[in-house]
Amino acid sequence: MVISCAEGVSLAEDLGVRYVLEGSVRRAGDQVRINAQLIDATTGGHLWADRYDGSVADIFALQDKVTEMIVEALALNLTDSEQVEIARDETQNVDAREAFQIGWEDYLRFNPDDNAKAIPYFEKAVELDPGYGRAYAALALVYLRSWAMNWHQQSEIRGTQARTRLYLRDAAIYPTSLASVAASQFHLYFGRNEDALAAAARALALSPNDPEAHLAMAWALIMTGRAEDGVVSIQTAMRLNPRYTSHYSHALGVAHFALGQLGEAARVLEQALERNPLAIELVPPLAAAYARLGRRNEARAVLSKWEANATDPALAPTLVTNSIPFLYNVEPKRMRELFVDGVRLALLPQDLTIEVLTDTLKNGNIRERRNAATNIGLFGQMAKDAVAVLIEAMKDENLFVRREAASALGKIGAAAQSAVPALKNALEDPTVRSRAEEALKRITGD
Repeated sequence: MVISCAEGVSLAEDLGVRYVLEGSVRRAGDQVRINAQLIDATTGGHLWADRYDGSVADIFALQDKVTEMIVEALALNLTDSEQVEIARDETQNVDAREAFQIGWEDYLRFNPDDNAKAIPYFEKAVELDPGYGRAYAALALVYLRSWAMNWHQQSEIRGTQARTRLYLRDAAIYPTSLASVAASQFHLYFGRNEDALAAAARALALSPNDPEAHLAMAWALIMTGRAEDGVVSIQTAMRLNPRYTSHYSHALGVAHFALGQLGEAARVLEQALERNPLAIELVPPLAAAYARLGRRNEARAVLSKWEANATDPALAPTLVTNSIPFLYNVEPKRMRELFVDGVRLALLPQDLTIEVLTDTLKNGNIRERRNAATNIGLFGQMAKDAVAVLIEAMKDENLFVRREAASALGKIGAAAQSAVPALKNALEDPTVRSRAEEALKRITGD
């Protein structure tokens, strides 16, 4: 197929490349035919085209031949190491490669059922080629995802954890970029963020054009407080894989949320959920974004996709850590708190408005006043009109009410500047001091 100049320019812009290789592979029994053509995406002009016929057993030799022709067509001067890298392939076993690809497509669908369906294909791949490092790494990722997101039966947790560690060790014996991706995610789950960064860097060093490596780096950056850089890494991954699946959008939505870009986080996540309704792990961060935008009805509605009768705010920590397991051990805890508070707000009864809560804080009994102060804090900066009532609550006779009022003021943030004198006075009270100190840091930015 000849593409037009306009289409070529579009491809160059979308993919960030100058050259595009297109074609097809057709198989009939043991015979295979490869049609390939190399196009200058900026002009639409053909640089090279050819057809290759051979047996399936010779598929890797045909692949090497195509690669050589591309190198010649582009007049590239490759170093010895680059030539070795081009020549190296994951496996020379066609059946193992096909099994891996089927499993990988299941894995990328990002839902419990397809994640489980991927396992036998990866197991077949390593059975056919015991040195297939990428397949071992994929098995580690499948079991890690099942474990981290609670996609397994509770009775299976020990076996799932053991298999994760086993396949991580196997993948390390046959190092690939994907093995380092799996190692990075494993480190993140346990809060070893610097180790996760180092492993992601190894993945990129091994394969700079592997989108999964860029995605691993993105998660490591997000969890170490560098979400802005994380967005860049995710966008690079999306450029390298224009047919990216929902777990790319999941990372991008979380990054935007961490940056306080709630509208963009909601847009990314809702579009991804529309494309893949089975990707329920998108739901908690989307609900949190909706709730913090004041779209509580939409937040509650989307949470019903996770659990039809989800109404208890106490469920929020579990929902968040199942969706974003890397938050479990992240430091500082502020990022996790933002997601959990957002989901708690989504789960609050709709009639618990800021106005109702401030009235309860003034007139309720001790338990009601304490809960009202806690729930006001869930609204974050949207609760700025409650600051005066919270300042009064700092004088409450009950210790727990005073402490929750201080925390709520901190969660409102800069909009609670008028509370600074009251919070400074509270520093003299040892029972409230730690809450007051944290609130002052959040309000003043110090």
